[in-house]
Amino acid sequence: MLHLDFASFKFPPSPRVIRVLKIKLNSINEYPNESYVQLKEKLADVYKLNTQNFLIGNGLDEVIDLITRAFVREREEVIIPFPTFSQFEKAAIRANATVIGINCMHRNYEIKIDEVLNRASKKTKLIWICCPNNPTGDLIPKETIRKIAQNVNFPVVVDNALGDFSDDSIIDLIGINNIVILRTFSKGYCLAGLRIGYAIADFEYINKIESIRQIFNVNNLAAEAAMAALEDQKYYDKLWAEFKKERQRVIKNIKEIGIKITGNQSNFILLDFGTEIRSRDVYEKLLQDGIKVFPGWDEEFSGLSARFLRVVIGRKEQNTIFLTSLKKIMKT
Repeated sequence: MLHLDFASFKFPPSPRVIRVLKIKLNSINEYPNESYVQLKEKLADVYKLNTQNFLIGNGLDEVIDLITRAFVREREEVIIPFPTFSQFEKAAIRANATVIGINCMHRNYEIKIDEVLNRASKKTKLIWICCPNNPTGDLIPKETIRKIAQNVNFPVVVDNALGDFSDDSIIDLIGINNIVILRTFSKGYCLAGLRIGYAIADFEYINKIESIRQIFNVNNLAAEAAMAALEDQKYYDKLWAEFKKERQRVIKNIKEIGIKITGNQSNFILLDFGTEIRSRDVYEKLLQDGIKVFPGWDEEFSGLSARFLRVVIGRKEQNTIFLTSLKKIMKT
């Protein structure tokens, strides 16, 4: 049986990345530069910022944990709009912090400014915003993020891991001093297995997070691959453009089947089957056809209803197989 994984992004990295990795294999007996200055210089050039505005992490999971530990103490509060990426909540729990969850699944996923600000207190030390949101795929308006940040005196952290797939950029929010933006090479740059991400923030925030970062937290090959990826932006611009066209085709076909979709600004789509019974039935039948998707009850997400299935967009031929199976299941 053919097995297809629609739970993770499967596009290949730039050929330049592969060439560089093959060359650098001969240097795996060397320690990395502990400050990752070369990679920071490339990022600073991309964003027109200073190297002191960047922190390099072993994937965004580590960066999320570092930020939580740097700013939050035991019994202090972290505001998390739900449903969203589960690592925000897990990092808070590890820090023995109090999670203030806000249900944002109204008609669609929407973060309401007043609702967030009314929940903030003297104990609140962080607000997490995922944009585009994982798992709903919604792009949070920049004005919403800006107004929240301007009305609090602690960090507003925006996980922009999926930003390469969206139609708008939030990078111009960097000028607001208490906004921290997280980016990664795992998704759009197709380097998930190498585990490398980064934070962009005011240098005072970066210094505070750096103070608890483990030395050599990112390996040499990951840093070299990230630099090679940045040097081949034409490859990724073309990949993202082709991906967006394919995403529209998949969305159009699913809507024709009669399934509701939430969000369209990520490398995945979230399918709403109305009830948990129906979503579990579809999930099991897809597995029988050798197709794996993310169910709403998976620990990857915090606060997502079990009536949803999240499907990562693959290559055209893979998506066609998925759509064929889904159409067959829905007919029965």
